[in-house]
Amino acid sequence: MAAINETLVQLVLKEMLNYKPSLQKVLSTGEEEELSDPRYVGQLVIRNFPSLIGVELRRLFSVSLRQPDKLRLEQIFFSIERCLQFICFTMVSQLWNEVKHNRINIAGNFRNEFGKMIINLSIDNYIRIIRSIRILFAENSITWFIPEIMDNLDNAFFESVDLKAPPIDDSGHYKFDVSATEIEGNF
Repeated sequence: MAAINETLVQLVLKEMLNYKPSLQKVLSTGEEEELSDPRYVGQLVIRNFPSLIGVELRRLFSVSLRQPDKLRLEQIFFSIERCLQFICFTMVSQLWNEVKHNRINIAGNFRNEFGKMIINLSIDNYIRIIRSIRILFAENSITWFIPEIMDNLDNAFFESVDLKAPPIDDSGHYKFDVSATEIEGNF
């Protein structure tokens, strides 16, 4: 089952190289032994993400979560949630800046909906906030200070993350209504 982590690390690294080609230099100057060690490559991936996301990836890539079980599935959701949280808060920061400098006016219905979503922070609401701000910026021809936002937060992105997150129990863990066999069959 170690192959799950190794494959995941390689897929993430491949996508990272599209946006940070300087990582290729690090890879080309590394020793052959290091590059063949998935732990080294995993650490490289983790170090090149904001720490909020890196912590969740470190947990996801850990040895204890190599088996396709409910703990790994839960960590996948935690990783998705942190990534969406980071994107969401980055977009909210830019929205705040645009409002502060009077470059955008926000209608009352957007304010009301936004207020309802931001109170209950969850995967579903992060997606809704991201989508709402993206539409608002497109309607007002606002340029993103992070160019990758416009390039990647398109309909395909929303289709890929348009998932219904499982409910969270009182202790902060996701509640899954699936058996271990179903989880193993889908990995």
